[in-house]
Amino acid sequence: MRSPINKSFLTVLILLSTATVFGQAIKVGTYNTVGIAGDPVSTYELYVHGSLYASDDIVTAGTLTAASIEISGTIMDPTSSGQLKIYHSPRTNVGIGIQWDTDATLKLAAGSNMYALKIEGEGIIYGGVWQSSSAKLKKEITDLDKKSMLAKVMQLQAKSYQYKNKEELTELHNQGLVHFQYDTIEVVDKLTGEKIKEVKLDVPSYPKRLQIGLIAEEVEQVFPEAVMTDSVSNTLAINYTTLIPVLIEAIKEQEEQIADLRKETEALKELLNQKE
Repeated sequence: MRSPINKSFLTVLILLSTATVFGQAIKVGTYNTVGIAGDPVSTYELYVHGSLYASDDIVTAGTLTAASIEISGTIMDPTSSGQLKIYHSPRTNVGIGIQWDTDATLKLAAGSNMYALKIEGEGIIYGGVWQSSSAKLKKEITDLDKKSMLAKVMQLQAKSYQYKNKEELTELHNQGLVHFQYDTIEVVDKLTGEKIKEVKLDVPSYPKRLQIGLIAEEVEQVFPEAVMTDSVSNTLAINYTTLIPVLIEAIKEQEEQIADLRKETEALKELLNQKE
């Protein structure tokens, strides 16, 4: 793993050690706090009033706070102790809000590289999400058997449910029913500089609101194509988008049945009118 001291930060240390402050551009406060273009802030070792540009990497073993961050590479906290955890791996995999090893190797899907993007937590997208679906990219294209779609959809049962909390999920892990990764957190004492490592179970946080959806185990019995198994955590996930074409064909089949019933009704009405 790259040393936390890079060229940009080393330059600051050299300037401070030679007492070259360029007027009041760099100010040293109590407890070795430093302010650039302004006064130091006691809660941060280094506080920059304004924009920060580095031609080399910025690696932090603590917390990086900014009103806005523009990047073309990686934002990472190797100790997993920060609130924002984003990592871009050489395999073009991206993780947000998930853990990685102390050597900065991203643990996608709790340790696997089966996902290009994994996000822990909820999110809002102001705009559309588009999925590539051009016929140019596909082969072996066949129509779904709409005569069987309605019967299959009838086997699905919508549910309302609550996600289990972290304590309950931890118990499932202890019972061997699910598997979560352990995360090593390194905390640095600001006064002594002593590094303290803590190992904890990285249990995901699920929404606390009432949910509406399907049960993956039930869907797998009817539409296995819509369900994926996470072999690491030993859990199942549903691709709800996959069910949209199924519902389209089921509605079309239902409409055909309704049309047939209308024809039968009209025929019965005509027959009764003839008897009168």
